[in-house]
Amino acid sequence: MVDTNDKYSGPADTPQAINADACEEAIAPHIQKAKATYAAVKERFLKGLPAGSSFFVTIRLRATSGHWEHAFIKVLGIEGTTIIGLMATHLQVVTGYPYGQRMMVEEHTIIDWLISSQDGSEEGNFVGKFLDTLK
Repeated sequence: MVDTNDKYSGPADTPQAINADACEEAIAPHIQKAKATYAAVKERFLKGLPAGSSFFVTIRLRATSGHWEHAFIKVLGIEGTTIIGLMATHLQVVTGYPYGQRMMVEEHTIIDWLISSQDGSEEGNFVGKFLDTLK
């Protein structure tokens, strides 16, 4: 299955600096929920999402300084356990991954997923929704 929706239709991303050590333990259950539900959402994507919907996965990228940043990848296709997509985050900390860059990531690196519908509603984004409550 290949997503032919060329427009980025994901939610607005609101980057924020957080204490990484405190965050890690707090987001662990949300990452676990995302990983536990990924197989079902992958199957839905492979069968075809409704028109105007987009599928994103969230990964963690690390800078050489040791800092890290979460990034949305817009999923274009999935081959086995490899996700082919586009960088859909304007990164603030990590360099070397320009917005729109083609990315290939392995499923085991996913920390969250999100389906964005044409009407602006979303499914998933367990980690993202939790982090939004920390503002």
